[in-house]
Amino acid sequence: MKVELSADIVVDPEVTPKTIDIAFNQWLAYKTRYQKLEDYYNGKQDFNSKIHDSDHNMIVSNHCKYITDVLVGYQFGNEPRYTTSEGDNAGQAIIDLFKSQDIWSVLIDIGEDLSKFGRTNQLVFMPQDKDTPRSIEIDPLHGFVAYAGDVEKDSVFGVVVFSYKNNDDKVIYRLYVYDTADMSVWEADSAQESPRTWKMVEGPVPHGFGRVPLIEYKNNRAATSDYEGIMELQDAYNSLLSDRQDNQDSFAQAMLVLSGSVIGLTQEEIQDGTAILKKHKVLQLDDDAVAQYLVKTTDETGVQIIQDQYASDMHKFAMVPDLSDEQFAGNASGVAMAYKLFGTDQIVSRKQAQTQKGFTRLCKLYDYRMNNPTMNPNYKPVADIENMLITFNLNAPQDLSYVATAITQLTGGGKVMSLQTARTLVSVIPDPEKETELVQQENDEEAERTRETYDYDAVTAGQFPKNEGADAIEDNTEE
Repeated sequence: MKVELSADIVVDPEVTPKTIDIAFNQWLAYKTRYQKLEDYYNGKQDFNSKIHDSDHNMIVSNHCKYITDVLVGYQFGNEPRYTTSEGDNAGQAIIDLFKSQDIWSVLIDIGEDLSKFGRTNQLVFMPQDKDTPRSIEIDPLHGFVAYAGDVEKDSVFGVVVFSYKNNDDKVIYRLYVYDTADMSVWEADSAQESPRTWKMVEGPVPHGFGRVPLIEYKNNRAATSDYEGIMELQDAYNSLLSDRQDNQDSFAQAMLVLSGSVIGLTQEEIQDGTAILKKHKVLQLDDDAVAQYLVKTTDETGVQIIQDQYASDMHKFAMVPDLSDEQFAGNASGVAMAYKLFGTDQIVSRKQAQTQKGFTRLCKLYDYRMNNPTMNPNYKPVADIENMLITFNLNAPQDLSYVATAITQLTGGGKVMSLQTARTLVSVIPDPEKETELVQQENDEEAERTRETYDYDAVTAGQFPKNEGADAIEDNTEE
């Protein structure tokens, strides 16, 4: 059964064996693509599919992994800031829980799989013997969200997919299905053709989140991988690199051709003569004899030009700069660096928008479970969800002297920026709010030391009686 790939998995707005089967078939069709993308990230690439000779080099220069790793490090290399409106105690409680659960590590996993697959998922659940929710990342090879076929495209249910062998050694699909209210477990024989016979083997049991607790994130509107558009270039680059190494190996093992002379007439003489030749590196020839190696001539300059062009095109179309390029770094100013990262910033800005959508839904799920003990279906969020934001401090190279000069100008005379905002622009400050507190604490301590020093100097100079200290100074100031 061939299933057309659409941007989303779409089903009727009801959880039935039929809708589960329809959604599962669409996911299976996606899974082939996801596995190929995973293989390319891991260096299992298709450039050698037409070559099966074990003597042929199969060299992988993995630009796909490089692109994902650079983008993930750029967006998630510094811990994001989570903020809510002032006085929103319920929202702050959720943010504090995020920090205690190290939600940053979950976001890094989300960012990596978004880049690799174009989409991924986050499951919110209640751990056993715990009274607060948690979340984990579920990659698209093991989970999906099905949507209603309407304008709003609300999620109908989310699925986490497992498989196992039963006592008859049959592979069974096992689906954990989360709808807006309940979780249920469904199973079917993997050998069955569609439509499969799906049976509910557990549940339904309430999950207590008031909506589908599986959040889907998209890398972009089309849900494409960051390196999906350069995979053919990657194959061509690897093939060229491997052929180039083959030529070098062939040159090192080139065949020696003698014209007008022979090493020996019998097999034994040829072997002895070859052994002597290798040992002494001396070859005696008649006057009209010629010795030369049989090698394939290649245009190394032309090959290098093509190889460089492939590499340049991969970085250009993926919009990720080659950080090893001498023209990228050097003594480039902050403005020049910003222009070089302009394309990357466009990709990351879309990722940030998609991440904010998922973050908002995550906050709603946490708020529902933390502040609605009766599980009232008509519950309205207590936290100010609309003002709960995730802000990324991009892990970009910075010229700190340039940044310091700019901040001094913006916060000095004719002040146009607060110090609090200025601190968010400095990459070496991971938590601007905490840094503000530390600076204030240091200023207070410095002021106290200055006051104590003044008291001591005044007493020593005999201006005030000993031990009268600050009170004497204050009284004198009033007079």
